[in-house]
Amino acid sequence: MARKFGLTLEKSHDFSSEESNLLKEFFACMEMTSNDMTNTFRDLALVNSMDNEAFITRLVGHAATKEIALNRLRSKWEGNDQVLTILKTRPQMLEQYGLNPVEIMKELAQVKTKRTKIE
Repeated sequence: MARKFGLTLEKSHDFSSEESNLLKEFFACMEMTSNDMTNTFRDLALVNSMDNEAFITRLVGHAATKEIALNRLRSKWEGNDQVLTILKTRPQMLEQYGLNPVEIMKELAQVKTKRTKIE
């Protein structure tokens, strides 16, 4: 993957903190715009053959609309009224069914945070 970003590594997985941050931001941006890996990496291969404006236009062209991105961000628990009601009233009861209420709350919070970033 480092070569796709034009990074040269002394050893495998030996990223500087700046390079590591670049990759984290890149993948966070892909997630927020609902870009897929295939199209994005195909576009990265063209970065030196296009001017910056044409490249950015092409890259942004693959991004989902705000509405589509928000619709894709769903927790598997949303719409499950029974689980959500039990989570609010008697979370320990979920453990009897092999569910971890803390993990469910974390997942719901993460989805909410991601939606907030898009909105």
